[in-house]
Formats: sequence, C-alpha cells, structure tokens
Amino acid sequence: MILFVNGSPNRDGNTAALARKLLKGKQLYFIFQGAGPSQAMLDAGDHTMRTFCRLAGLEYMGMTTY
Repeated sequence: MILFVNGSPNRDGNTAALARKLLKGKQLYFIFQGAGPSQAMLDAGDHTMRTFCRLAGLEYMGMTTY
C-alpha cells in the first residue's frame, strides 16, 4: 500500500509530483470487500476505480469481490 498525504493547499506541488512519478504505469487490482455488494455498488466502484486510475496514470487491471 502506498499513501500520499498532501498537507499543502497546492494540489500540484511536490507530493503530487512524487505520487505521479512513482505510480505512473503501475498496475492496480481492486478488491471490493463487503457483505454481498449489489450490482449497483460494484458498478459504482468499478467506475470510481477506472476514473482514479486514469487520473493517476495507473493501469486498471480489474476488480474482484470476496
């Protein structure tokens, strides 16, 4: 797990630049944990992760549940 915390009001500062550099091109597999999520919840989670990956420069590999 990688967590970036940007305490600055500058959204394009050093933390954001470092995150972009380290995450660009990395693969992301999303595990949706919960008690029987509905199809609507799965669809929303998939959309959110696809959008996040596009914005962060990650390669979205897909989602699974357990």
